[in-house]
Amino acid sequence: MRTHLWGFVALISLVGCECGPGIACKDDSECPTGLRCERLGGERGACVLVPAGVMPGADGGSSSDGGLPLATIAATPIDFGAVSCGRPQVTRALDVANRGGAPLTFNATLSGSSAFSLNVASGSVDPGETFTLNVNAVVPASGVAGVTQTGALHLTTNDPTLAQVDVALSLVASGVTLSLAPGIASFGLVPLGTPAPAAPLMLTNLGNVAATVTATVPTDAQFSIAPGNVTIEPGQTASGLEARFTPSRTTPSSSAAPLMVAEPTCGISVATVPMTGQGTNGSVGLSTSDLFFGNGGRVSCGTQAGNKTLTLTNTGNQAYSWTGSLQKGAGSPFTLTPSSGTVPATNGSVTLTLTAAAIPAQASTAEEAFGDTLSIVTDAANDSSHPIRLHMTASGAVLSFGASAIDFGGVPLNNQASAPLAVNNTGNASASVTLLSSALPFTVTPSGSMAVAGASVGTFTATFAPGTSTMAQSGTASMLIDGVDVLCAPLPAPVSLSGTGTNGSVSYSPLALDFGAVNCGATAGVQTVTFSNGGNQSYTLTPVLGKGATSPYSLSLAPADGVAVGDGGVVVITVTPKPIPQTSAVTPNLYGDTLTVSTDVSGDTPHAIALRQSAAGSIFAISANSLSFGSVPVGITASSQFTVSNSGTRQGTLTFTPVQPALFSMPAPVSLSGGTNSIESARFTPMAAMAYSDMAAIGVTQSTVLCQPLPFTSMALSGTGSASNVVTLSASSLTFGAAGLVPCGTQATAKTFDVTNGSSQTLTFSYALGGGASSPYVVSGPMTLAAGAMGTVTVTPNAIPSTASVTPDGFGDSLTVTATGGPVNEGHVVALHETAQGAILSFNPTSLSFASSGTKNFTVNNTGNLAAPYTLTVGGANPGDWVPSPTSGTAGASGGSVASTLAYTHPLLSGSRSGNVSISSSVARCAPLPAAMGLSGN
Repeated sequence: MRTHLWGFVALISLVGCECGPGIACKDDSECPTGLRCERLGGERGACVLVPAGVMPGADGGSSSDGGLPLATIAATPIDFGAVSCGRPQVTRALDVANRGGAPLTFNATLSGSSAFSLNVASGSVDPGETFTLNVNAVVPASGVAGVTQTGALHLTTNDPTLAQVDVALSLVASGVTLSLAPGIASFGLVPLGTPAPAAPLMLTNLGNVAATVTATVPTDAQFSIAPGNVTIEPGQTASGLEARFTPSRTTPSSSAAPLMVAEPTCGISVATVPMTGQGTNGSVGLSTSDLFFGNGGRVSCGTQAGNKTLTLTNTGNQAYSWTGSLQKGAGSPFTLTPSSGTVPATNGSVTLTLTAAAIPAQASTAEEAFGDTLSIVTDAANDSSHPIRLHMTASGAVLSFGASAIDFGGVPLNNQASAPLAVNNTGNASASVTLLSSALPFTVTPSGSMAVAGASVGTFTATFAPGTSTMAQSGTASMLIDGVDVLCAPLPAPVSLSGTGTNGSVSYSPLALDFGAVNCGATAGVQTVTFSNGGNQSYTLTPVLGKGATSPYSLSLAPADGVAVGDGGVVVITVTPKPIPQTSAVTPNLYGDTLTVSTDVSGDTPHAIALRQSAAGSIFAISANSLSFGSVPVGITASSQFTVSNSGTRQGTLTFTPVQPALFSMPAPVSLSGGTNSIESARFTPMAAMAYSDMAAIGVTQSTVLCQPLPFTSMALSGTGSASNVVTLSASSLTFGAAGLVPCGTQATAKTFDVTNGSSQTLTFSYALGGGASSPYVVSGPMTLAAGAMGTVTVTPNAIPSTASVTPDGFGDSLTVTATGGPVNEGHVVALHETAQGAILSFNPTSLSFASSGTKNFTVNNTGNLAAPYTLTVGGANPGDWVPSPTSGTAGASGGSVASTLAYTHPLLSGSRSGNVSISSSVARCAPLPAAMGLSGN
């Protein structure tokens, strides 16, 4: 039976007792009875047990009865301290000394964090010799700054008194991690030559080392960063850092200021400050093209981001109308207030408010899952749609265990077995995680909290120590988080823990092999599982892969016969992964398997060892393999959009290379993280009036790993240059009044339109009305326009006469605008629409005669184009003899008539009677009221 002495030493050290093996010493006098001080070099020493038959020698060494090894190993923890991310490994030495009379054999394994490694896994030490075992520590550049990583070195020896030594290992990842809020400095539309308001940059150091940051000058001189050098203490934000933009051209511009950090960086650290902006010499101004809700576009699950505002400005001398629409429509997480309106002329402005819906308590943390794009469209001349990206991503931790259960199997009494217990955080915010064991035989280290950053894995170590019990035992490891952490999913169910104490025999480590995410076309490194025999009888193990011949792994044994001899024998199973295919899905654990190891030990059940491996890389989709720009005026640039997406798990970069870049321009290399997409634009600028075609080659950068072939490797481009007019008018027709109708006797408001000289020389303009001198309009406008200039033409209608025809467009005309100069001789026609509006009332018949009492019919007619409410009044010599019905009504427009009757009552007196019926109406009329309808009777 083996006694786990150093586990016992660690236990008594916790309670403050310094009375057992492993305590520090300088000579034998400082060790209790039965122990002696073994020197490890210099002044270092540790108290060790003196095995039977071995007596201390006079020199502090030992004399032997002829055959027992005596191991001297310092089991004090090895703390590497601060280890810089992405820098060369740090090494610590551990001396394994043999003070006995027989060769000492040892085997070394590691558990816990993968940051630790060894120079050898086993060895033999001759009597009186010392072997230096090097323990290495390295933190990859992807490590999380400030996170303590722990592990353990497990040494098994053939020393009868020292079967196993466990040495605790620890380090703290050290470096700079920069975050930027907002993620992009977006300046929107800014007048040419005018400095945009400076954009404050929240550059924060999330690491644990002060950052010395130099902002490199952007390649685009329109942009700049100030100040150029800053020092940011851990947990602090740079003071006064801002981006600046002074546009010198009207095309959309983007650039980036690379950030050079003198110190090591850890994890996902911002490397550049992206900046976008566009100069404008038109009337439409836009305060930004990117709005970040919450903290740099991240909003904690279960909360609601504050409103954001967007300002539209007008530097022109004419108001323009605008309309806003959200790309996701009714499904958008945003509402826009107002959604349309008018921006007044001459430095007018309108503020738009965007309100974000609350992020659900349980939500996807995928990048921009709650984002959208707001499109602003105006009726300003030559203005195009303005997309404003609305950035909102649910922020929080999404925690899960790497395994739902850990079965330690059989563990020899008074020994222990350890297994890594991964905590996956697939969210995008850090969480301070604490794991608690429900039963004493099971422990989880570290015992305190561990910071698990978003998109990272925290590795705890679960340990089972059966003590002296041979009963099957079970427990759980449950997860707790600090109250300040935000979750975007419920905490996972506890991990089941189980194990059984045995009288020695089968034990193995590790309990699972994780080969990680391996690039398509690459091969992961080999890993091993070591089976140890803690009993006194040999056993044979048989390994089987669950997927058999189709398994993505192959196995080999050392020794090849698979026999673990008694009293400390080991069998090492080497698991060699096969190459990941170049074309593969990226389904999690697609290349996983289960290694089942059976032994011939009585009562031992098969041991299932999970082998985990996934393919990693980019899988691109492109929405179109051809783009047709149609007919485009010579010298004008047209654009066409297409979408690219990456459904893989690795960031990749697409390249687009046209044969004729002067005619067809494609987007710069497009980098997409896994699970994201982007809308890109291609452009066409014809140089002559002819048809053009091109082919843009589609490829990837050298660093991009593809897991599926590109959907196509080229994109067909086509377009036609048209010899279109160099002069453009903002309107081809003008309609006066309300929908072209102007009440008779009134004058409509003047209308204007813009004329632009798109040529390279000054042009002379003339204006001719189709009606000549009889035209009902007066026109004024610029007589000359310089190259590229724009002028305003004003058309003023004459007043509509009080009596006028209501013929449709009876007061319409056409205006011909002629531009001449050099080779230019163009005529443009603007239709002018105006119709007189009013009622034209009449009686039918115009008189009625009665021979006796009775009733006769008549109608009130309206041949105008405006409905006319009216009132009838009886007058004349004998008004009381006649009664019209109805006495009022409404004659509809354009031929409307009202059927009416007139009743005549014959009086008792003899003689003739006379009267009349007159009509009155208050609506606009295009003819005088008719004469009263004459009435006569006897």
